[in-house]
Parts: sequence; structure tokens; C-alpha cells
Amino acid sequence: MIPIYIPEYYKEMDLTRLVAFMKEFDFATIISSVDQKPIATHLPFLIEQKGDKVEITSHMARANEQWKSFNETEEVLIIFQGPHSYISPKFYDSNKSVPTWNYASVHVYGTPYIETDDRSTFDLLKKTIVNYEPSFERAYNQIPMEHKRKLAKELVGFGIHVTKIEGAFKLNQDKSIQEQERIAKALLRSEDNAISEIGKLMRENLGL
Repeated sequence: MIPIYIPEYYKEMDLTRLVAFMKEFDFATIISSVDQKPIATHLPFLIEQKGDKVEITSHMARANEQWKSFNETEEVLIIFQGPHSYISPKFYDSNKSVPTWNYASVHVYGTPYIETDDRSTFDLLKKTIVNYEPSFERAYNQIPMEHKRKLAKELVGFGIHVTKIEGAFKLNQDKSIQEQERIAKALLRSEDNAISEIGKLMRENLGL
């Protein structure tokens, strides 16, 4: 797939920061191609960093036709979309400024592989439970294996051999420090979490 266009000052290269972002906004969109037409599914993903390697896994309903397009020769794209906000030109110093939009997102490219045995699917489901609701693990362990096998037959577990990660954190880095601080302060006052979170990212980017 063709990499997205990201101006140099918006590129995020720190792998640890990218992984932390992906974990925070882990309900992402996986895009592949079927008969040269795009198909997408929105799923929760498990992300794990091991040194300079990143492992990504998830599962979808077997009735979802997208998994049939997965093969180890064609890349898929997973988009992790974070907070975003409209930015008014009133915050800029120049009267020639125009509105823009701040956002943060991460694109992950890689080749998918299918988990073919029940044990791998069980392990993936258990990891998902532990990640989102650790207190449910005990109850999950008590579910009869026969029922788990039935559930597993209705799901397809898969992983991604990650080949590239691109982060775009558009946080007004092309503006002066004073303008960035002014915008971040205004965004942080918002009661809309998507907007205030961009303010937090801007402050972090400024080292505040």
C-alpha cells in the first residue's frame, strides 16, 4: 500500500509512543482488498511491543467475509484513530491564517496470518478478556470447554506481521511555541474529551 502523506514536522517516529497510542485507541479499523475493492472491519486489537518488534492480534466473526481475503503476500492497513479537533484561526498571530484540524493517528501495515487451531483462538480470547476485564477471567475459566469450542468455531483469530508503522500527530508544530500553548490551553477547557485530549497531546509535545 502507498504510505500516507505526512509533513516532516507532524511525523511521530518514537516507537514506544506510537505503541502507547495504539494501546490507548485500540478499537481500530482493518482494511484489506477483495476483488480489488476495499473492505473494512472495526475491531479491538491487542498490541504488544517486544524490543523493536510489534505484535498485533485480534479476532472477527467467521461470518465476516473479510478474513477470507487475508494472505501472507498482500498487506493490510490498520488505522488507529485518536482525538481530533477543529482549530480556529483566532488563536494564530497572523491575520492571514485559516482554520485547520488537529489530530493524531497511526497507520500500521503488515501481512495477516490466521490462527488455525482452537487452542490459539482460546488463548487469544483469554488475552482479550484479561486486557479489557481481568475480573472476568475466573468466570471465563469456568465456562465448559465444549461451549468454548462452539464459540471458537464462530470466530477467526488472526495476527499481523507488522512491516511498517506511520504516526501522524498534527499538533500545530508549524506554529510558534506561544501559539501552540495558546491553542492547547483553549482546547483543555473543552468538555468534549476528543477536543481536550488533543490539548493534552499538544502539552505533552511541548514538554509541559
